[in-house]
Amino acid sequence: MSQELPSFKYPRQQAFSGLPNESFFGYCRAIKVGDRVIVSGTTALAPGGGVTPDMVGDMYGQAKEALHRIATVLAQFDLTLDHVIRTNVYITDASKLPDVIKAHGEAFGRVKPANTGLIGVSFLFHPDLLIEIDVEAMP
Repeated sequence: MSQELPSFKYPRQQAFSGLPNESFFGYCRAIKVGDRVIVSGTTALAPGGGVTPDMVGDMYGQAKEALHRIATVLAQFDLTLDHVIRTNVYITDASKLPDVIKAHGEAFGRVKPANTGLIGVSFLFHPDLLIEIDVEAMP
């Protein structure tokens, strides 16, 4: 039996990265409702799982890759990182905090979105993942 989706006051546009988890887990990479674009938690996860060997243990590299992926999906809505108004950053290793601060500052130092700070978590989707970032953006 198929279920009909509820009607929404505002049209919804979704963007997908093509990773299988979106289908299995039931989410989209980003969604636009009205003027708001919300990007799901984004990591440096490689299509086959894990991270590329050069990024294992590299918080800065994983942060830069996640931010690159966020910028790519925002472009599908004609937005850039300059349109980001909020970030949430989840990390598994507090000893690498300077790397996170550096990457976040490079991406957002000029626009300075709201941020909850850095949220320490005990694990992410794969043991090699060190960071996950989600954002909200508006034109």
